[in-house]
Amino acid sequence: MYAYVLDSSAILAVIYEEPGAAFVSSLLERCAVSSVNVCESMTRLLLDGVDLFSARKRIDKIVQATIPFDLSLALDAAKLSRTTSCFGLSLGDRACLATAMQRHATAITSDKAWAKLDIPSLKVKLIR
Repeated sequence: MYAYVLDSSAILAVIYEEPGAAFVSSLLERCAVSSVNVCESMTRLLLDGVDLFSARKRIDKIVQATIPFDLSLALDAAKLSRTTSCFGLSLGDRACLATAMQRHATAITSDKAWAKLDIPSLKVKLIR
């Protein structure tokens, strides 16, 4: 069982050694990631000019477990759109939140808007 679910912002903080990277690194053994957030992180690396092999290698060093974005998660992420649209949360954000909620885990992110969400079963920890 994983205690935390990483948002792509947390993954990228570690890769780019941004503020909060040390905190995220201390949690990695207890973290999972939605496959949607793996895609987001890989996309960012590729757009930043990192080749596919190197990008995959960087992600693999951080991501211990990938949770497939199945129909159940897709429906839960869609339901979150009503509550989160006023905060501008993306599909990737909602995928992370839905994954964390289904697993009774804490979502780890750098997105300060997540701290404003009023969802009873949601636990969020900001990395900075």
